[in-house]
Amino acid sequence: MARSEYAGGRKNPAADRIAAMSQKAGADVALLDEARLAPAGVVRPIELQQEGYAHIRP
Repeated sequence: MARSEYAGGRKNPAADRIAAMSQKAGADVALLDEARLAPAGVVRPIELQQEGYAHIRP
């Protein structure tokens, strides 16, 4: 698995970590069937908040 990028040419830290784990193991890292790679974790909500969007806190 190669290091990957997502929209806008920014790095995807989760995909990069999986790629590093695969390289270290010498094989692809198995994910659960239910698992999906998201384009970002906390980065996108932070970007949206900086653009003026708000989020609801519990």
